[in-house]
Amino acid sequence: MRQFCGILAKVALCSVALSCASTPRSELAAPSHGETQRADLAAAQSDVYPTRAASGAVERACIAVPVSERSLCPVERSPVLGARELRVPLDPKGHSSGPAGAVVYMSAAPGLTAEWLSHLIDCYQAQTAEFGAAPPASESCPLTGAEVSCSVEPTHSGFAVSIRSPHWAAAHHIYELSERLAANDSPLSQVTR
Repeated sequence: MRQFCGILAKVALCSVALSCASTPRSELAAPSHGETQRADLAAAQSDVYPTRAASGAVERACIAVPVSERSLCPVERSPVLGARELRVPLDPKGHSSGPAGAVVYMSAAPGLTAEWLSHLIDCYQAQTAEFGAAPPASESCPLTGAEVSCSVEPTHSGFAVSIRSPHWAAAHHIYELSERLAANDSPLSQVTR
């Protein structure tokens, strides 16, 4: 009886091992969910900049951002409530100051978080650094320009996007563009300093 149980155990073990052996995947097999998403993303990436491939830096900065949305100015994704000029002190006592940029106050929008807005800004800046800004965006988006840095903070009703430049002329230009984005009837658009 003991021999019979031993033989039966060996037969069962061999049949389990044979049934679990992996077989090579056929070329005709359906792609996995991740492969389908990568294929869809690769197909979608050819619609904005079809003549040049994006660098690795742009691809890393733009993870999960659809290519068709990469050229949209992130601060124009929801209504701009107002803008305020940022200034930096020029002397140690703070008696005189110079322009440093602007804070753009944006309204909250469905699905838009401070983290996602920050990611969109990073993507937009990487995209414009590599390919240059599209003409309409360069005339209306305060995020374009060399050495522009940004930070996003949530507010009670939306976001405060601080846009800075170490160059006075660029900082003043950032403020002018930010002011244009603000609604004319917003009380915050009247704040200048």
